Amino acid sequence: MSLSLKDDHTINISGDDVGIAIGRYGETLMALERLVNLMLNRSAGVNFRVRLDSNGYRDRREESIRRIAASAAKKLLTKTSL
Repeated sequence: MSLSLKDDHTINISGDDVGIAIGRYGETLMALERLVNLMLNRSAGVNFRVRLDSNGYRDRREESIRRIAASAAKKLLTKTSL
């Protein structure tokens, strides 16, 4: 695994086993982000936030959730218009 820091304070995790860092539905990635931010803020004493990502996973997940929500809304509207 390798890490790279982008200008928008995003740490990108890449490599062969990134699925382990992402976890189920991004839970591990979010937990790691929480821990990293806690460590940074406690040691630096400044409210500074970083964002963890893995090769665009967060954007892909957000788009997937949007599609699921749109599909559910469409089904609801179809059922209520009967």
